[in-house]
Amino acid sequence: MGAYIYDLYDPHEDISYQIPQLWVEDDPGARDASVHYLDEFQVGDKLVLYYDYGDDWEFDIQIEKISRTKQGPVVARVLAGQRYGIIDDIGGVSGLKEYYSKCKKKQNLRFYEEWLGFLPNLDEFNVADINRELNE
Repeated sequence: MGAYIYDLYDPHEDISYQIPQLWVEDDPGARDASVHYLDEFQVGDKLVLYYDYGDDWEFDIQIEKISRTKQGPVVARVLAGQRYGIIDDIGGVSGLKEYYSKCKKKQNLRFYEEWLGFLPNLDEFNVADINRELNE
């Protein structure tokens, strides 16, 4: 058993892995994500992760390495990346662009600081922080 794969889409096989309660009934390629796991994929497989349907985030994912261990479950781990990433409920790509633009112009960011509790630096990327959050 491994990590659940909710909201992943395999474009090669035209299969979407969905939470049963949110099933898209007219999708013939839909699979119950609660009975499928990351360790079903192979190195080189390319997938798409859909996140926060209101903001319409899409992430391309490629399986680069699979490590099998007998010491606990398989977990997803980020190997590399760039910049901070998304901010939940900011309004998708356009909302994130607006925030980034205001940061660069040093415009009034009080709304964001009150809403988020801090002001993320979108130019920073910390793989250790991301993997720690994935495992919480």
